[in-house]
Amino acid sequence: PHVNQSDNVHYARNIALPGAADDPYTVVFEVHPPQQLELATHRDWRMAYGNRLFPPATVTYKNLQLEEIVRTTR
Repeated sequence: PHVNQSDNVHYARNIALPGAADDPYTVVFEVHPPQQLELATHRDWRMAYGNRLFPPATVTYKNLQLEEIVRTTR
């Protein structure tokens, strides 16, 4: 990941989407908390908030129209 003023923190990996620019897309985001030993926490944090940062979550966006974004240039 990297950060800049216009986009904030983001992953800057450009990809080519399959299909035509006007095809609808389904995008699924899965977010999982770090596994044990992937993130160290201090005892005071664990005492205040527990061991789990957040529960796993999945968000699905269906029928996205991305043509305007696909055709955008910087």
